[in-house]
Amino acid sequence: MAVRAETAPLRLRSSRPRYGELVIKGLLGLCALISVLTTIGIIAALFILYAYGGASLPTYLGGHAGYEFNRIITQSYLTMEGIFGIALSVMFSYVFPFILFGSVLESIGALGFAIEFAESLFGRFRGGPAKVAVVASAMVGMINGSAVANVVTAGALTIPMMKKIGFEPHVAGAIEAVASTGGQLMPPVMGAAAFMMAEFLGIPYLTVAKAAAIPALLYYLGLFAAIHFYSVRYNIGGIATPRAAGVRIIRRPEFYLFTIPVLCLLGFMANGLSATKSVSYALVCAFATSLFFRHRRLTPGRIVGVLERSGKDAVSLTCAAGCVGIIIGMTVMTALGSRFTSIIIDLSAGNIYAALVLVMVSSIVLGLGLPTTICYVLLATLAAPALVDLGIPPLAAHMFILYFGMMSMVTPPDAMAAYAGAAA
Repeated sequence: MAVRAETAPLRLRSSRPRYGELVIKGLLGLCALISVLTTIGIIAALFILYAYGGASLPTYLGGHAGYEFNRIITQSYLTMEGIFGIALSVMFSYVFPFILFGSVLESIGALGFAIEFAESLFGRFRGGPAKVAVVASAMVGMINGSAVANVVTAGALTIPMMKKIGFEPHVAGAIEAVASTGGQLMPPVMGAAAFMMAEFLGIPYLTVAKAAAIPALLYYLGLFAAIHFYSVRYNIGGIATPRAAGVRIIRRPEFYLFTIPVLCLLGFMANGLSATKSVSYALVCAFATSLFFRHRRLTPGRIVGVLERSGKDAVSLTCAAGCVGIIIGMTVMTALGSRFTSIIIDLSAGNIYAALVLVMVSSIVLGLGLPTTICYVLLATLAAPALVDLGIPPLAAHMFILYFGMMSMVTPPDAMAAYAGAAA
């Protein structure tokens, strides 16, 4: 009788249609479907399936005992190695303030200085506009670690300039895409993956920025040389009359709106302040500097625009960070990282150079459909321990992975920087 008394109400409740619950479940299902249809959502779903169905895989393919969905959900939502773990923490603590910083400088016109300054230095030389694109993209990359945003900002001016003097359209777009991709390696801001690296290694962000300085300069030096040789081969000239030249460039408001906030940011970081505090104080400096120039001031309308752009950028990054948290959680729970490490060491037979080639190929393959940050996090979780075990310093191993993960921006079929360059 006790059982009947307890089950009767359950039957009565289940027989009543609850339209509100159905609508909510339908909306949640639709949102989940849209999320899963994205590349990172599909990969996160594959990692969940791997955690659940690991018992069906042979050992040499990473088979394990398998986990119930309750355990998977607990790992994803209720631990620091899940959705609310390192990836989301970095996104809110570091990445968003720097997104806001770049958006503020763009709003007050500071980024235009980078293009005019590069034009005044290299515009007259062979292949001038392409060299302008390289230098300007490096300068924009100092305050905006997004390759796509870099292409959209600098490429809107440099790509038409390149086409005008003789560069083929696809070559002009490719030059800007590659130049903008290097901005993810250019201190002091770099890209979101650099902040992830600082958290993974447990070191100050300034240490990561210092380690990236020489590789970034070499990257742009190589690109600059390639453009020069290409211009000589096809006899491409420069710009007859650059818009600004010589000392006149420092008389423009954009000079101060760019240099003062950037120098303040570098100064605060050099004095030992955290990245978050440094960029916060640099934002105050940018706002104060804009007050001295009537047409560049941060008015309420511009502030709303800054918040709107920053919010849109942050939403997509936050969703990606949640998926990254799932991937990290499943990797830790299933010990996939240690298995991947063993595979790399076995295939390379303990040879460092062979291991580097394997990791490089893995990074390029993963970069076929993943953005830089996701590609870096995956390999930092899976492959970096193998490189460290073979004797490579942790920071060097992670920088190696970051560099080849950065190439995902120009690696088909995803190639978001190339896509943005094609549209410019």
